[in-house]
Amino acid sequence: MHNNVHLEIARRDMEERRTTDALATMVGGNHYRAGTIQPVEFMEANPQFTFCQSQIIKYAARLGAKGGIEEERKDLAKIRHYCDLHEQLVTDQRKGSDG
Repeated sequence: MHNNVHLEIARRDMEERRTTDALATMVGGNHYRAGTIQPVEFMEANPQFTFCQSQIIKYAARLGAKGGIEEERKDLAKIRHYCDLHEQLVTDQRKGSDG
């Protein structure tokens, strides 16, 4: 009986998640809702961007929206990191295709 209660609660929770608009749900703040569209909507509409480019867009879009200079510095560091990763991956890919 006890397990059936937990299963029913889990089933209801899963059903509620399916009927909830995922874009309206924000985990950990609302810093991605500041713009006209969320970064994920932009990225889904523009699949030509690489993962690193998408992360750069995401962090640039929320820059300053999380509040505080430390959060902004962290996001700038993340942008720089993804720029460096992208450059390295593109360089490595080009070296591999030249050989």
